[in-house]
Amino acid sequence: MIERLEKRKMSKTPEQEARQMALIYRSLGSEVRLKIINLILSTNRPLHIQAIATSIGRDYAGIYRQIRSLKNSGLVDIYEVGRSRVVSIKKAEELESLFQASRALIS
Repeated sequence: MIERLEKRKMSKTPEQEARQMALIYRSLGSEVRLKIINLILSTNRPLHIQAIATSIGRDYAGIYRQIRSLKNSGLVDIYEVGRSRVVSIKKAEELESLFQASRALIS
């Protein structure tokens, strides 16, 4: 009985899955957010938000808003290290595969 309940919790209805996928694709629909994800993926490690802002050439507040959108879609985690915030990719291999597939579509 417990196993059945756990499976039910893990499986999503088609509507829930479509909603989550739309949220992810909306989040990836921004050039700045794609740059943020590419930057973190290319370093293979979490990055401070200030370092991301400096690399992309944007202000901290603007980058933080973009990262919060990525967090809300479940793509990244934000955690604090001392007085600064650090961003890490949740499913790096899956995102890298998605990016490779996107590159293949535009080639």
